[in-house]
Amino acid sequence: MTLITAMIDREAQKFGKDIEAVTTSESRAEFVIRVMEEVARDLAENQSNAIPSDTLTWLAEISAEDIVPASLSGILKNRSGVLAFLKDDDRRGYKNFAHEQVYNYFLARVTIRSISQGEIPKFVRRNIFGADFLESFSEVFRSASGDDSENFIRRALENFNSLGEQDRARQNIASLVLSACCVFTPSEVPVLRNVSIDEVFLTETVTHLHLQNTTINQLSAAGADMRALHFDAPCAIYSLIADGSTMPHPSIPTPTVVSLPHRTTYDPEEIGHWLQHQFNASIFRSGQSLSDAFRDFGLFDLLARVARYKPYWIKDGDEKGARRILDDENWPALKEILVTHGLLIERTDVPASGRPAPFYHIKNRTALMNLDNPDEAIGAFFSDVFEASIKLEDSTD
Repeated sequence: MTLITAMIDREAQKFGKDIEAVTTSESRAEFVIRVMEEVARDLAENQSNAIPSDTLTWLAEISAEDIVPASLSGILKNRSGVLAFLKDDDRRGYKNFAHEQVYNYFLARVTIRSISQGEIPKFVRRNIFGADFLESFSEVFRSASGDDSENFIRRALENFNSLGEQDRARQNIASLVLSACCVFTPSEVPVLRNVSIDEVFLTETVTHLHLQNTTINQLSAAGADMRALHFDAPCAIYSLIADGSTMPHPSIPTPTVVSLPHRTTYDPEEIGHWLQHQFNASIFRSGQSLSDAFRDFGLFDLLARVARYKPYWIKDGDEKGARRILDDENWPALKEILVTHGLLIERTDVPASGRPAPFYHIKNRTALMNLDNPDEAIGAFFSDVFEASIKLEDSTD
């Protein structure tokens, strides 16, 4: 996503002196974004992978109306056909996105904007949202402001609760809310009920959510911490894609099939044993279970969020996921232990927009997510976190 935003800024500098004289860099970047969003919308609504050049020109003309005088709109229209995000299609006179990730990025943006404005686009009503798009959606949602994120969740839930079952809108909105709540904590706990969802993608640390009378065909949750996702009966999951670091809530319904990195099982008994293991894996000599540790100790709860945070750097800025970590009262204590074990890099010279701020990188995050049977070095780190948790607990008594 960082690469795409850098490309947007770069494309905004290529419009020539006439356009630059009457616009700002921000307005030109907004033009690029709006054109690409509308291209993504057109492709999604027509379920096509390429757009006619004359349609692209028309979309650029509409997007240019509020940016430049009519006499200069032709320059923007011409520029739209050579933006780096598009390439020539095999069919003469057609354009398509240079990469599917670019398409998903702009489709996610226009989805957020449309639903936040009270619109339910045709592609939300008709299309099936797959895991690739939902993953991109989650990453794009990460960069939205707190007010915009709150507004999106509010509007999405209003639509979810008022719509019928005549199309896919309710289930797609449910998928979007679930993906959004992996990187944002709404002011009120979302409740999704009476819905059947084709695909759900979860990542990082899911905020507090309730599902009621919900069926999920495929739940992709590799690496996800779902301890705050409550399944209120009756709920059902057909297929769960997971790994050793997936952390489910005890209320999760037993899936029909579980796909792990090295095996897939349909055996209900084996699936039950695997789920029980994920609930109760013990890494402490005291016999304290993993689920008990996360419930009882804030340091371990924070560690779960830190290990699952996807961006390379945790910036001390406004990004919502980073703030969920850095504003936690246990961050100073965890930071000290991470530094002691050589698991944290702190930098202040990382090139970035905005005010100067420290950046943190957590090393060996995969091992920190897989708390079952850690190696000696990681085991020593966990022991120190456990001891610090006990001391913090005693100091508050």
